[in-house]
Amino acid sequence: MVTTQEPSASTQRATSIVLKQQITDAIIPKLSPEIREKLEALTRVADLLGIDDMSFASYSSAITRLSSRESDAQHTLNRLAYVEQELKNHLQAMRHEEQLIESWIERLDLDLKTSESASTIERRRELLLKKAKEDRAVLETIVVDPPPTTFADLTAQQAANERRAQSIKSKRAQIKAFRGLPPNLELARQQLKAARAAQMKLIQTRERLLGRMADGVA
Repeated sequence: MVTTQEPSASTQRATSIVLKQQITDAIIPKLSPEIREKLEALTRVADLLGIDDMSFASYSSAITRLSSRESDAQHTLNRLAYVEQELKNHLQAMRHEEQLIESWIERLDLDLKTSESASTIERRRELLLKKAKEDRAVLETIVVDPPPTTFADLTAQQAANERRAQSIKSKRAQIKAFRGLPPNLELARQQLKAARAAQMKLIQTRERLLGRMADGVA
């Protein structure tokens, strides 16, 4: 007994395509140009849709699938747009926070430098005031005895005493005013230098007077 083997699905499909092509080749030449143009358009659409059956159901099913895919794609685009906007908002917030942090760092650095500078100036001011007080105490302890030598010496000593008193009065006023003012290192240095110069001048005057007194006694 001889058994016949049924053709496979791919063979049947190929045979169907060949038959359809033969029928199409036989019918198309008999159609009008307008119908042939429409048929060619339908054929191109079928190729684009990926369908073999050019029936209305096949077209409708393919169009429905495309619409579903388009809807899914649009939904995906909407979600991507939402995520993109969220990322932009987050990036903008992070940039704002970064600017705030940079501003705080600059302000803290400035405050730290200002604090260090102010503390250093305050220490120097205290040292200068202390030194000025010591110099003033030294000036106040210096007592110049008037020499009993000549009238000219007495007049010179009196003038020196008046200048000394005026200088001390001026320095006291400057020190009093200096206490209420912001630190001025240059002014303090000048005042200290002037005070030391006045001190040396008074010491030299006293030594000269003492020398003259010793010469007179001898």
